[in-house]
Amino acid sequence: VSASFCYYFHTLTVCFYCCAIFVTFSQLVFRYLILHSDGNMRVEWWCFPFTAGCVAMHINASHNQTETEILEEIVHRKFPEFSELPINGHDSFSIPVVIVNCFYLICLPSLWSTTFLLRSKILTLLEGQVKMSQRSKLLQKAFVKSVTVQACLSLLALYPSFAYFIGQLISIHEENFLDGCFFFLQLQFAITPLVTIYYIPNYRRAVRHIVGLPSESSLGPNTVSFSPVTTEKIIDLQI
Repeated sequence: VSASFCYYFHTLTVCFYCCAIFVTFSQLVFRYLILHSDGNMRVEWWCFPFTAGCVAMHINASHNQTETEILEEIVHRKFPEFSELPINGHDSFSIPVVIVNCFYLICLPSLWSTTFLLRSKILTLLEGQVKMSQRSKLLQKAFVKSVTVQACLSLLALYPSFAYFIGQLISIHEENFLDGCFFFLQLQFAITPLVTIYYIPNYRRAVRHIVGLPSESSLGPNTVSFSPVTTEKIIDLQI
């Protein structure tokens, strides 16, 4: 498979993953601004330049492949069984690849740490003198907990990245192993809807009803049940 195909395919998957992390981060930023009565900033639009920059870096790497002669010499010397195959790819220490790797090393940990900082600030505000009904505060807390769990799920991406890195060091060339590491990134998107269902009481009750489980007779202190919202309540709930 050509390096260009791998990088375009990698770009599609990784950008979806990065956008999921960034959208989760933006939700907390937007919620924090609302609690400060500054909800006019269109935080959700920030994901567009972020995505464009991420795509541009990967496309740049895909179009700046290492010279074929250099790769052929290395492959023919270390892996003679591949000498009859067409060879192209990237030097792991080439500038475009280093830029992409540095982007993830700097950006993703920064988003994770800022996410948990915002979580702490939002919960502190909800415990303070925010002008909001008790029911709305409970709903906001459930939302923050849901987003926190979704942010933690993004840590699943560390496994395929680490496994692929180890595979390069010990020369693992099993395609099924590497493909399995790559598609492990998608697991987050399968679990995230389940987290939302768990933390939204109406969704949770609907699922319990579908599977035939008895309805919850009482709600815990960290959940909230709400009836259809009237026009006057929309401003209070800030959903």
